[in-house]
Amino acid sequence: MNPPLRISVVVPAYNAAATLSEQLAALVEQTFDGAWEIVVVDNASTDETSAIVREWADRVERPEIRLVSSTDGSGPSHARNVGIEAARAPKIACTDADDVAGQGWLDAMSRALDHHHFVAGALELDRLNPPWLVAGRGRSIDRRPIARGDLAFPHGCNFGVDRALFLQHRFDEAWRAGEEIELAYRLRAVGVSCEFEPSALVHYRYRSGFAATFRQARIAGRAQRDLTRLGDVVAASAPTARRVAWLIARAPRLATRSGRIRWAWVAGDLAGRWSREGPPGGRSGRRS
Repeated sequence: MNPPLRISVVVPAYNAAATLSEQLAALVEQTFDGAWEIVVVDNASTDETSAIVREWADRVERPEIRLVSSTDGSGPSHARNVGIEAARAPKIACTDADDVAGQGWLDAMSRALDHHHFVAGALELDRLNPPWLVAGRGRSIDRRPIARGDLAFPHGCNFGVDRALFLQHRFDEAWRAGEEIELAYRLRAVGVSCEFEPSALVHYRYRSGFAATFRQARIAGRAQRDLTRLGDVVAASAPTARRVAWLIARAPRLATRSGRIRWAWVAGDLAGRWSREGPPGGRSGRRS
């Protein structure tokens, strides 16, 4: 009889063929004293994502690698919900298909979950990103806990959670970004805080193109706008004429790669905050 699984790693993936093997290699190499599994959630990819998962599953005996489909919905919140529901262990560790789990990540996350129900891991920026890209995007998330006011929350690409607790609350799938903050807000209302574990490290990959950076920032900016409905504790600063002036003043820096990335992020964030698209519905529309 196989021993019971201690932890499941859930990896949402959408058109991740270019990066998924690097992440799976890092996960398979994790040292962990106990039985565990990897659940990759293919979120309706149109590339070779599923084929790559099957190849790894055929090649690797331990841990078991399982492929789960989430074609009945889209977005990371939906994919993570599907993956965590399909997972078979009582503890869940989540990371993304375009990042790379650091050495000892799984063991650190599992140990943290022995003492806490909801855990945020740390991100590292230099392994997967060239210096010009880190300069453009900045280091505000490098190896640091994150919070809005006194509300701590995880990065979606690096967190751990008690599976039973999560299944009672889940991500609100109406959110395309900011779902980690919204979930942390609801969990805190029932007495569960998010605890930071610095040794549960994931190497994070920034988007490197102007258009991709702008799109990501626009989604994030719209989420920050909508998060103000959760109360002052997570209120995001409103766009101001000062920030517009910053974009105008920094226009000459578009000649450099780092300048273009920084400009695209700020411009996309403002565009998202000014978007006329309505706020997400679902549970997030109610105060806990």
